[in-house]
Amino acid sequence: MQDSDALTAAKSQAARTLAEMQQLLGRNQREALDSTQPVKEMSRAALEAELRAMDS
Repeated sequence: MQDSDALTAAKSQAARTLAEMQQLLGRNQREALDSTQPVKEMSRAALEAELRAMDS
């Protein structure tokens, strides 16, 4: 592994760790607000609420 590869891998792992800490992915991932609907069937208001929940 070269230095540039190590830097890329470190950045990727750091991003994944931060996403896990914010419960955006991984085993502690938050459930969708309305998990019964596919995204393509959600209303604009529901999508915006989901985005706000992910942002907080």
